[in-house]
Amino acid sequence: MKYFIILILSFSILNFVHCDDIWQCSDIESPDTQATFKELGCYTDNTNLIVKKFYYPRYFRSNWIEAQMICKSYDMELARFESIDEVNDVFAFLKNSSDNVFRDGYWMFVGGITSTPGSVTSWYWTQTGVKVSFDIPWATSNPSGGHEQCLSIGKHGFGYPLSFNDVPYEGYKNIFLCQKTKIKYQ
Repeated sequence: MKYFIILILSFSILNFVHCDDIWQCSDIESPDTQATFKELGCYTDNTNLIVKKFYYPRYFRSNWIEAQMICKSYDMELARFESIDEVNDVFAFLKNSSDNVFRDGYWMFVGGITSTPGSVTSWYWTQTGVKVSFDIPWATSNPSGGHEQCLSIGKHGFGYPLSFNDVPYEGYKNIFLCQKTKIKYQ
């Protein structure tokens, strides 16, 4: 009986942990991180085990390769999405962002790549090597291929929906989306 009560108590405490409770004490938000990045939002997966916080740079842009290195230097990684539900939540964060993360026509780098430019289905997350497991909501006329082997999210212009675009590793600088992942029960 004693073990049963402890198990129920442990389960109820863990089951009701919310995103803000997980990240209390600003455990990843050092003053340097707060000065450099702005939090976009917090996502909890459908298993309720994994929590991700998404950040974007406050004052600078970089190419895709530099973005990868900058995220790593802050103990984060370029964003990767495990499901279309997560993509939709991030798109909602972007739409509701108080400082208009990007105006119409801007793109934000995320952590996907392909070795087959122009492919609709051969995309992988750089951090894990795992194939993208959902149908990517591509922007019109994308993926366009050529030297565009990296993923970004954004809009082509006013009135267009948020979507994915393939972009080159280098060549132009843009904002990017980093993530910090935490498993709730560690």
